[in-house]
Amino acid sequence: MKLKSKPYFYSALIGYILAVISTYVALIIFQAAQPALLYIVPGLILSMTFTALIRNEFTTVWSFTEAVDASHQQQPVITNKND
Repeated sequence: MKLKSKPYFYSALIGYILAVISTYVALIIFQAAQPALLYIVPGLILSMTFTALIRNEFTTVWSFTEAVDASHQQQPVITNKND
C-alpha cells in the first residue's frame, strides 16, 4: 500500500480516529455525553493543516475553491427545434 499517494486521506483518517477516541475519553471523564463534532471537526482541520504545513502546501490547500473559472465553463448548446 502506498501511503504517499493519499497523504490527506490518511492524515484525516488518523485525525478522525484520534477525535473519536478523545470523544470517548471525554465521555468517561465528565460522565456526560459530549457532541462528537466538538472533537471531530477540530481533529480533521488540524490533521489537514499539519499535513499541508509539512508538505509546504498550506497556501494551496487553504485557498482551495470549487468555483469554476469563466474560461472553463461550457457554453450552452442552442439547437433549432424546427430541424
